Amino acid sequence: MLQIQLDRNSVNVNSLPNQCPVCKSKISAIQTSVHSKTRSNCIEIAYCCPNEECLSLFIARYETLKPTPTSINGFCTLIECVPNSLGKPDIVEEVAELSPLFCEIFTESYQAEALGMEQICGIGYRKALEFLIKDFCIYEHPAEETKIKEKALAKCINEYIDDSRIKQCSYRAAWLGNDEAHYVRKWTDKDINDLKILIKLSVLWIQSHLLTASYSSSMSRT
Repeated sequence: MLQIQLDRNSVNVNSLPNQCPVCKSKISAIQTSVHSKTRSNCIEIAYCCPNEECLSLFIARYETLKPTPTSINGFCTLIECVPNSLGKPDIVEEVAELSPLFCEIFTESYQAEALGMEQICGIGYRKALEFLIKDFCIYEHPAEETKIKEKALAKCINEYIDDSRIKQCSYRAAWLGNDEAHYVRKWTDKDINDLKILIKLSVLWIQSHLLTASYSSSMSRT
């Protein structure tokens, strides 16, 4: 338990912010001011990130467990720091070049999940998967572009992907992605984390495939 000195009294808190919500660096936050909300049982403390590449102001919100009408004394628990930078997922360069819209949709889904929008981010991940797989199929079979765009995702995986690693992972990612749009889930022992793992595996194997093809082409014996 730590004690923070306010203008006329003090408050006991369970912890101080140890990470900047903007730059995500581990920090020893510098307190700048305090604003209490006794009616909502909340205390807001303004901090400054000491990281010279950031120096952002942010607010730590504490919930008071034993509030009184005229005082904010009591034990307080840190519940959040805002603004929370959503950040972006790491997507390998080869896949980013292959499917820019996959990157855009996956990033939006990632940020929706960070905001707690759990009911919609899964559908977004499913859409991102479709763009990734179809762009890969078009890359491999450019003459079939129109047909690939019009086909269902499962048919594209079955008819245009030969690499067994990509096929197996993308099939299963599609199954879980479909669950995110259905009223009744088929794969009740799996969740959105499994979906993300399968998409990441699909990305990994696609990157491997692209790099292998690139080096095989550039370093062929004459």
